[in-house]
Amino acid sequence: MPLFAVICQDLPETLEKRQELRAAHLSRLQILQDEGRVTLAGPLPTSHEAQTPNISGSLFVLDFPSIEALSEWMVLEPYLIGGVYGYIDIRPFRQTLP
Repeated sequence: MPLFAVICQDLPETLEKRQELRAAHLSRLQILQDEGRVTLAGPLPTSHEAQTPNISGSLFVLDFPSIEALSEWMVLEPYLIGGVYGYIDIRPFRQTLP
């Protein structure tokens, strides 16, 4: 299946909502991970220096049959439904390394 980069931008002042919805968010990603469809996934901190940095969004590289299928999957993302993500950009991705 083809890979897609998913870049999600958090709305301001949503760190508390993000923490509340984290378990549901990770549960959905774990299903994809178990299917071998997650190349990478993680938050985008505002800084590496802070003990508990604010998060500005998320980055995923996911394996889906089409951008339409991925878009349908993203509609049910807890961070989107819960008002954490304000913007999502999905782009085709070609992995070069590793």
